[in-house]
Amino acid sequence: AVVSTQSTGTTKVHDKFGLCSVMSNNGEYLATGGSDAKIRLYGLEDQKMFELHTFFDSKLKWIWNLQFSFDNQFLFVASSDGIVQMWSLKDKQVKRFYRGHAKSVVSLSLFEGRQQDQQQPSKTLSLNNL
Repeated sequence: AVVSTQSTGTTKVHDKFGLCSVMSNNGEYLATGGSDAKIRLYGLEDQKMFELHTFFDSKLKWIWNLQFSFDNQFLFVASSDGIVQMWSLKDKQVKRFYRGHAKSVVSLSLFEGRQQDQQQPSKTLSLNNL
């Protein structure tokens, strides 16, 4: 998997298969995940690449899906180890993780909930087992 820009040309991002990519809502970052268990964050303005290092030792497997939060402060990562991680883009650290799946988590979907009587987004994170 590669990232290609007009000014830097082509940059190799993953050793094996690139499985997912997503651009942040503000256009500042491109995040990629792959079969090499790597999470890469590419700054589109400064063209710097960061590898987000997991604290789950060697358990982390293929990265199947990525989603940025609506405010662009967090990156959610779904992987084959059955864990969803929530990364802070400010300090590039895992802030929360969600366990409970016996098999791979292959898809994520975020919904910005609003309280009925307010125009502001709610501060509640809900995880639903459907």
